[in-house]
Amino acid sequence: MPNIKEFSTKDAGLNFHTWVGKRLEFNSFTYFINEKFKGINDAFTYKGEINTKNKRVFTVNNLNYYTNKGLLSINMGVNTSRSVFGFGNIESQNRINQLYTSVNYRWFVLENFNLQFGVSYDNSRNKFNDRIPIYFYALSPDSPNYKSDTALSNYFSEAYVYSTWDISKKWTLTSGVRSKIPTNNQKNYLSAQLGLKFRLSNKQSLLLSGGRYHNYVTPDFYSRAYNLLSSNQMALDYSYQRSNTLLKAATYFKNETGEQTTDLFFVIDKTNTFGIELFLQQDFYKYFRFTFSNSFIRQSIEIDNKKYRGQKDFNYLIKTTLQYNNPKLYSLALFYIGRPGTSFNPVIGSTFDDKTGFYKPNFSSDLFSLQYKSYNRLDLNLSKYIRFKKTTLVVFASINNILNFKNERKVLYNVDYSAKHFDYFQFRTIYFGAVWELNY
Repeated sequence: MPNIKEFSTKDAGLNFHTWVGKRLEFNSFTYFINEKFKGINDAFTYKGEINTKNKRVFTVNNLNYYTNKGLLSINMGVNTSRSVFGFGNIESQNRINQLYTSVNYRWFVLENFNLQFGVSYDNSRNKFNDRIPIYFYALSPDSPNYKSDTALSNYFSEAYVYSTWDISKKWTLTSGVRSKIPTNNQKNYLSAQLGLKFRLSNKQSLLLSGGRYHNYVTPDFYSRAYNLLSSNQMALDYSYQRSNTLLKAATYFKNETGEQTTDLFFVIDKTNTFGIELFLQQDFYKYFRFTFSNSFIRQSIEIDNKKYRGQKDFNYLIKTTLQYNNPKLYSLALFYIGRPGTSFNPVIGSTFDDKTGFYKPNFSSDLFSLQYKSYNRLDLNLSKYIRFKKTTLVVFASINNILNFKNERKVLYNVDYSAKHFDYFQFRTIYFGAVWELNY
C-alpha cells in the first residue's frame, strides 16, 4: 500500500437477451474497462516510478436454437485491448485483437447417452512497441535501451467430439477428442480425454480420468511467440457424502512440455507436478459450515536437460473456512490459507560494470535454492442483505490479513547485492461498501 500513488478503474457492461420465437434465443454481452495505476517499484538495485494503463473492450454473442433432441449454438467473441507500461528505461505498448467463433451441437441421443460436437476458429494478433534495456540489470531512466517493434499473429481451427454415457446405475463413461484442422503449415495436434466414474454406493464414488491437452502461450513482454504447449494428465478422485458431511480425496499427475519463457531469464522445457489433496466440508447448527483442505505438491522443472525444484513444491497447502449464513441476520465468514514460501533464485555475488555504472548480479547456478518464509493469511468477511419493496441493499465489510502477517513476495538488494531485504504481499487492509439494486 505505501508504494501505491494512484489506482483507478472505470467500467461499464451491457447484457441483452431476447427470444425470437419459441425455439430461438439470442444473448449479447459487451464490457468496457479502463484501468490506471501509478506507484513505486523495485527491480534489481533500481527503485523508481511505475505507470500502467490498460483499456479493454470485449463482446460475447450467443445464438441458441433448441430442437426436439438437442441444442444448436453459434457463438462469437471479439476482444481488443491496449496496454501501456513504463518503468525506468522500459517502455512497452501492447495492442491485442482477438476473434473467436464456434458452432456446436449437443445431441441427446438416448436417455443415457449424450453427444456433443462442433468446430471453432481462433484468430489472435499482438503488436508490441517497446524500448528494452540493453543490460537487464541497468534500469534507470538514463540507462541504455533499444527499440523493438514486433507484430505477431496466430490463427487456427479445431474440431471436437465429446460424449457422456451412463452405462449403468454404477458406471459413467465420458470421452472427448479435439483435433486441430491443418492450416497455414502449422504443427498439427490431437487432444483427447477419458473419464470413468464408478459409484460404490449412493454415498461414495470413484473417478479415474486422464488426457492429453494442447494450448498456445499468450505472448507477453518476456516471450514474443505463440509457443505450443502440451500436457499429459491423470487423476483419481474419491468422494463420500452423508447427510451434512462431504469428504473428498484426490491424487493427480501432470507432465507439461513446451517452451515457457519467464521473467527469470531462462526457458522452462518441462514441468512435472504430482499432488495429493484432501477436502472436508461439515454443516452444523443449521447456519454454520466448516471446510478444510490440504494439498501435498511435488514439482520439478527441466531446463537444458537439468532438473530443478519447481517454485510450487509445497509440503502443505492449507485452506480452511468457517461460515455463518443466516438470511434473516447476516453472513459472516473467516478464511485462512497457509503454505510454505515459494522458492527463488538468489544472487550470490556481483561485479561492477563501468559501462553502465551498475553492479552486474551473479545468480546461483543451483536454481531456486532459497525459499521465502511461510505464507499465512487470515481474512474476515461480513455482509447483510436488506430487502425493501422495490429495492435491495447489500452492505459489506472485509478485513484482509487480520493478523498483519509479513508475507515475503520478492527479494530486493542493495547497490552491490551484498545485502538483501524483501517486498511483502498485502498487509492488513479494510474494505467496506454497499450495493444498491433497483427492481422495477
